[in-house]
Amino acid sequence: MSIRTLLVTSVLFLSSQLVTAFHGDRHAATVTYIRPELTTMDPAWQAELRHRVQWRSFLGAHGLWWAEFNTTNAMPHRAFGEPIATTGSDPISRATGFLQNQLAMYALPMDELSVSGVYPTQKHTYVHFIQTHNGLPVLNGRVMVKLDLQGRVIAFGLDAYPSIDIALDPVQNEAVAIASASSGLTGIGNVAVSPQLHVLPVPVYRGVEHHLVRVVEVSATENGMPARWECWVDANTGELLYRQDQVMHHAPPASAGAEVTATSTVFTQNPYIPATVQPLANLRAVVNGLSEYLDPLGYLNTGIGGRSTPRSSWMVAGAR
Repeated sequence: MSIRTLLVTSVLFLSSQLVTAFHGDRHAATVTYIRPELTTMDPAWQAELRHRVQWRSFLGAHGLWWAEFNTTNAMPHRAFGEPIATTGSDPISRATGFLQNQLAMYALPMDELSVSGVYPTQKHTYVHFIQTHNGLPVLNGRVMVKLDLQGRVIAFGLDAYPSIDIALDPVQNEAVAIASASSGLTGIGNVAVSPQLHVLPVPVYRGVEHHLVRVVEVSATENGMPARWECWVDANTGELLYRQDQVMHHAPPASAGAEVTATSTVFTQNPYIPATVQPLANLRAVVNGLSEYLDPLGYLNTGIGGRSTPRSSWMVAGAR
């Protein structure tokens, strides 16, 4: 079976007349454990992982497949290709059997995986697993298997972490976690510490470190707007590793025209040929309750101009 791949990372670039601001100066309070130098693609490492015996063995057994690898656990983050037959009476047994039998070369921690959801659609069924290590949830530890209508595997993702080796008794108490999570915030109201400790895999150069963390939620009011900060604090050092406001703020400027230009970064042939920026032709936009469509160059002029009264709204972000 030949595969023609079209991967789209869609980003709408609005003209200068239509500007949307998110969070404003709240970006200063955001903290992430992802180092900037680890956010860019490492082609040499991807190539090495693609040529390792595990992936070559999988290709030898199952034909034409493509994968982008998780650079921390060295397993396929997303893989897709020719359908692979499975056995089982239901999607869970089929997905589990596939992981145990066809991906045994990756030594997945099957005893730490549990089904978090089965999501059927008109064409596919997704089976999702989450990871728990010694009773502790592993943040971002997950596995996905995608089945077609015949129960065959057509895609999967392995973001689980084998060989986790950390002490499970925290050194720092909850008070230290609260102080670290609240540092630099104003208008603080309620602070809640989850009684459940978690394991956080932290990417390092071509590898991973595991941290025992406390999850802290800090509610605040800043300039009359609500904030709900989710924070992950190292339970041994007290270091704040992650802080993100789960309330998203949208504040258009006083002047908002209605010209829209939409483009997308697209792999037009396959993922091995560099992506290019392409217009999103014929994209539908709803303006004042009416559907309009962008032209072949990804441009729309609705004819609505002038000043408008700015409004600010907020929404709570979905599950991470």
